[in-house]
Amino acid sequence: MIGLEFKEASVIEEAYAKINLFLEVLGKRHDGYHGIRSVMQTVSLHDTVNVRLSESGISMTCSDPALDCGASNLCIKAAKAFSSACGGVGAEITLTKVIPMQAGLGGGSADAAAVLRAMNFLCGCPFTVRELCRIGAKVGADVPFCVSGGTALAEGIGEILTPLPALPHCRVVICAGMPPVSTPEAYGRLDRLPPPSGDPYPPFAAALESGTLADIGKRLYNRFEDTFPQSAVRGFMIQSGAYGALISGSGSAVFGLFPETPAAEKARAVLERSGYTAFLCRPVSGSEVCRNQKKQ
Repeated sequence: MIGLEFKEASVIEEAYAKINLFLEVLGKRHDGYHGIRSVMQTVSLHDTVNVRLSESGISMTCSDPALDCGASNLCIKAAKAFSSACGGVGAEITLTKVIPMQAGLGGGSADAAAVLRAMNFLCGCPFTVRELCRIGAKVGADVPFCVSGGTALAEGIGEILTPLPALPHCRVVICAGMPPVSTPEAYGRLDRLPPPSGDPYPPFAAALESGTLADIGKRLYNRFEDTFPQSAVRGFMIQSGAYGALISGSGSAVFGLFPETPAAEKARAVLERSGYTAFLCRPVSGSEVCRNQKKQ
């Protein structure tokens, strides 16, 4: 732990969910992973991570007894990666779960990213956000984005990030409660489909650049829609005033982009009464995610 300056005994860090405004799967690579081109957006739905530094050892507890808190958990992997990078600092992690699991919302990656930001803050920020992203890439493909947050193009397997114009003011309704989707199963289904025709990214990028929510909503795209359509929920959101609706990641959660709070809240309430789990949230900027971190 050479050169570290310990700032606080413990810190609480929000672990923000992500949605995919655009997701194209480019094919299977030689290393077995799938290449992607995705536009990810941080939203205010979040888990909460409480981290306390210790002289040695890494431990974890969680509010959800169904979650494995052992060595395979991404929070544990993140803490070990940070410890390895800065000389052996330990951590006690307490995770409070809210983000639905296996829903395409990046909950595990968000939790790991929050652990990295928390440990970095507690140690006096020895790493910049960019350096934290490099540490996060060793933990999981979506962790670098979840570390930095905001709106970004993710390429490679998700670890190559390019900042993009922010999503304009809106309210985001997220609907979960559908049967969970295994990511390997979803990719397996996709591999059996013929490749799509045309390139949907340039129209989406132009819409995002315009800053017009209605245009962005029309250009939302997710290749996994062909394998796991949620047409009933998406159709309901559009009928309720959303400018666009889509599954997130490989599913099964669906999100809708609403211009104003009243229609969004009404849609969320109807979905809840219909037996789903629904959340009303907003886009979150990278500066909000990384407010306690050293700049690039």
